[in-house]
Amino acid sequence: MNKTFTKIICIFYCFLIFEGCSVNKNISQNNSITLSKKELVDRINSIEQKDELILIKGSKISIEDNSGITNLKVNFLIKLDSAILVSVSSLLGIEVSRALILKDSIIVIDRINKTYYYEKYDELEKRFSISLDFLQLQSLLTGDFKMNIQESVIPIDRVYVSDKGNINIGISESKTENERIETVLKIDIAKFFINEATILFEKEGLEYQVSYNDYININSYFFPGFLDIEFKNKKSLIRIAIQNKNIKIQPNKGLIIDIPANYIRSR
Repeated sequence: MNKTFTKIICIFYCFLIFEGCSVNKNISQNNSITLSKKELVDRINSIEQKDELILIKGSKISIEDNSGITNLKVNFLIKLDSAILVSVSSLLGIEVSRALILKDSIIVIDRINKTYYYEKYDELEKRFSISLDFLQLQSLLTGDFKMNIQESVIPIDRVYVSDKGNINIGISESKTENERIETVLKIDIAKFFINEATILFEKEGLEYQVSYNDYININSYFFPGFLDIEFKNKKSLIRIAIQNKNIKIQPNKGLIIDIPANYIRSR
């Protein structure tokens, strides 16, 4: 497997778990507002989420590791809560890799070596020592953390008071003895988008950090315009920067991935 494709694979893995995110937005509201957890969840549920595809097209991506910097282009087609289709191309527009990320598995095509592989998340975790989660990737790409709040164990009688137009929410989760996730969300009380998020993920010495800013407003939804991702362990540090410019909403359809008959399955 060549170095470029190895870096591309890192994109699909490093996206899925993240440590910290931030968004640059001007907040003008100064009046204090008090909300209970129920009122907070009701406000979140009231935001209409249409059954459409989200197309993030022609994004620029830069991957930096010990071997240097690789610049690529990437397209994302997201069917919410179902599937994410990813296409990675050279700067000349030649596709080098394609992946279909599902809720329980991932299929990756290597155009360079004419191979592909299909893996379940538990198999990937054993192979790469990385905990993978489809919904975490979806939240990262769309800036939508509704599920985190709805499924949190925050007491129902908890009261939140806004500060400078934002409400801060802390969520703690321990999946196993060695795995802990701490999430702090800053929500704009006027438009109810995630203005800032900080997520700490700890497992077996792995660290993940993502910051994003410059949200793009599409049909009253706010999508991150820039993502800066860091993945590091005791041996390596990988940085991935993504700049989104073209985001569209398209009619819903099934997402599939076509594997050429002459491609060999990689083990």
